[in-house]
Amino acid sequence: MNNKMPAATKPTLWLALFLIVLFGAYLRLYASLNTTVYAPIRSDAQDYFSYAYNLQHYGIYSRSPTFLEEAAVAPSPDAVRSPGYPLLLWWFAAEAPTASTVLQITLLQALIGVLMLPLVFWLGRQLMPPAWALLPTLLVAISPQLIVAGTYVLTETLFTFLLLLASVCLYWQVRTPARLWLALGSGLLLAMATLTRPTLQYFLLVLLPLLWCLVPRALRLRHSLLLVLGFMLAYGPWLVRNHLSVDNNTDPSLTIGTVVHGHYPNMMYNNDPASWGVPYQFDPQAEHMSASMSAALRGIAERVQAAPLEYLRWYLVGKPIAFLSWNDPAATNEIFTYPVTATPYNDMSSFMVTKTFMKLSHPLWMLLAVATALVIVVTAVKRRKREQTLTQPQLLQWLIVGMFGYFIALHFIALPLPRYCTPLFPLLFLLGCSGLAQLQASVKHQFFTQRPL
Repeated sequence: MNNKMPAATKPTLWLALFLIVLFGAYLRLYASLNTTVYAPIRSDAQDYFSYAYNLQHYGIYSRSPTFLEEAAVAPSPDAVRSPGYPLLLWWFAAEAPTASTVLQITLLQALIGVLMLPLVFWLGRQLMPPAWALLPTLLVAISPQLIVAGTYVLTETLFTFLLLLASVCLYWQVRTPARLWLALGSGLLLAMATLTRPTLQYFLLVLLPLLWCLVPRALRLRHSLLLVLGFMLAYGPWLVRNHLSVDNNTDPSLTIGTVVHGHYPNMMYNNDPASWGVPYQFDPQAEHMSASMSAALRGIAERVQAAPLEYLRWYLVGKPIAFLSWNDPAATNEIFTYPVTATPYNDMSSFMVTKTFMKLSHPLWMLLAVATALVIVVTAVKRRKREQTLTQPQLLQWLIVGMFGYFIALHFIALPLPRYCTPLFPLLFLLGCSGLAQLQASVKHQFFTQRPL
C-alpha cells in the first residue's frame, strides 16, 4: 500500500491532525477540570496512593493507608501491586491526598492522553494512507472510556501510553533489525508497561516466537536476547526486591482471584442478573475456592464437569464477546469505573454526542479489528507455502495481532470486563481501520481501475 502523500495535500492533512489533537486535548482537559469522582481515593486508587505515600514518608513499599492516620510504626512491605503507577504518584504524595492533589494527577493524565494522539497517527501512517490514519486518531481522541480513564487515580492512562510507546519501538525494531539497540528499548518499555499493569508479564511468551518470524534469521537470537535483557533490566529489580523484602516474587492472592473471578459463565453466579459483573460476591464457595490455587482449580474443574457445554461456550465464545463489548457490568452509566457526582458527559453536547457516536459505532470497530486479525492469520497460512516477504504495514499488523491475541487468551482465564480492554482501544482502532482501508483499496482496484479493451 502506498502511504506517500502528494505535497498539495500535506497542509490539509496537518491541519486536520492539529484539529483532532486540539479537540482531544479539549475533551480530556475539560473532563479533568469538571469531573467530580465520589471518594476518588478508594479501593485500587487507595492502594496506589498508599504505596506512593509510604515510599515518600517511610521509604517502604506498602499499601497500608498510613495517610489516613499517621502510623506509630513503619508499615510492613508487601508486593500486592506492581510499582509502575505508584512511582508516578510519588511526585504528588508529599501530603495526604486532597481535591487539589487529585486534580493535579488527572491533569497530568489528560496531557499523557493527548500525547497518545500523535503516536496513534504515526502508527496509522505505517499501516494505511495518510488521510485514513486520521480516522483511528479521531476515534482515540473522542473515545469516552479513554477520556474518563484519565479522571481516575488508576493505571489505565499510563498503561495505554506505555503500550503505545512499546508498540512504536517494537515496530522500529522489526522494520530496521540492524539497529539492535531498539530490541533493548522494546524490552525496557514492555517492562515499564508490565510494572504498571502486570497483565503484560507473560507477553514475552508470545512476542519472542513472533519476533523469530519477523526478524531476519541471522539476527533472531540477538534480538531475542537483547529484548529479554532490556525487560529484565527494568523488571528484575522488582523481582529481587520482592525476594529480599517479602520473600515472594508476587502476592498469589491476585492471581488466585483472577482465576476464580473469571470462571463464572456470563459473569453471573447461577445466571442471576443481580450478580452480573460481581458473581464472586454471590457465590458462597468463592472464599473457599480463593484459599489457594489448588482449591480454585479443583472447584472450577468440578463445575466444568457438571456443565461442560456451558463452560465451553463461555470460554470460547462468551468471554471474547464480553471482553470486546461496550456494556461493562462493573461500570456506572456505562463508562464510569467509580461513581461520579459531576461529569460533562451528563450536560455538555460535545461530550454527549461523541459518546453516543462511539457507543453506536463500537461494534463496527471491534468487528473490523477481529475480521482484520483473522484475515491476517489466514493469509499468513497461505503465504507460508510461498515464503513471501512481509511488507512494513504487515509487520506492524502482526505485532498488533500478537498483542490482541495475547489479551484475548489472557482473559480466557481472567474476568473479561470490557474496561480491561480499554488500553487496547488505540491498537484495535488502528487494526480495524487498516482493514477498512485495505478493503476500500481492493474494491477501488477491482471496480474502478481501467482495464485495456
